[in-house]
Amino acid sequence: MKETNQKNKVAALRSAARAVTAHNAELAAHFKRGVAIFTETPPISERLKCETNGAHRYIEDFATALKALARGCAPVKRTMKELRESCRDLILKLKETEKLLPDSVSEADRRAFLDGIELAETEEVSFYNLVTGESGAEPDCPHELYCQRIDNSVNSLKKKLTRLNIAIQHIERDLRQPAAANPPPNRKSRSVVTKSDLRTAVKTILRGEDVNLKKPGPRLNPAKCRQIAAAEKYRDTHCGCTLHNACLKSFVREPGGYASGKSLYLAMLRANS
Repeated sequence: MKETNQKNKVAALRSAARAVTAHNAELAAHFKRGVAIFTETPPISERLKCETNGAHRYIEDFATALKALARGCAPVKRTMKELRESCRDLILKLKETEKLLPDSVSEADRRAFLDGIELAETEEVSFYNLVTGESGAEPDCPHELYCQRIDNSVNSLKKKLTRLNIAIQHIERDLRQPAAANPPPNRKSRSVVTKSDLRTAVKTILRGEDVNLKKPGPRLNPAKCRQIAAAEKYRDTHCGCTLHNACLKSFVREPGGYASGKSLYLAMLRANS
């Protein structure tokens, strides 16, 4: 009679575990579809609500079956190992989905989603360690206290799953928001003279530079011609000297001329190209 009663308890545990694993597999199948699950109807957050999708009942039935057996016994360890693989698969699908989220999902909501996954995963590991006897209570923990800790762990897991679902709701909100409208193109007419154009013209006049009407920009003046001639002469009289060094070595500042040896070099480089 006692053996039959034990078999019934193990059978009840196995049945409750199958309900949980089947539910995990169903949710994992949804997440295989990728980001589309966040914008479909009904939204994935509705499917994940533990209060309405049966998850709470599955967890509670499994916890009840666990309390009927000794902590860390062989049937419990075997069942928990299978159940943990199912939970890991679901968590992996959640993490893979996060990597597919577009840039429209804010960094804060993305981080909250990952945090929710990690918290649920941590709670699941703690629950596994408690019922298999690895940690969470002393080896000689009274069965009544063990049952109480199971209840506490189940309640904590429910809260973690609710927090994760709230993070998913925020992602759905981000993805449903309309994309920001593109700013209108700048239709400012180039025929309008701006203050910047006037300042540039004044600077050109003050530098004493002529303007080539066919090719806008500074033209050569006597001061610049003298600087260029000095650089060419220096290069001719110093065998192996580069144009760059010739400009730097021969440069003499003149009113209206190039401001530095470097600008002289760049001008001569453009003229020779």
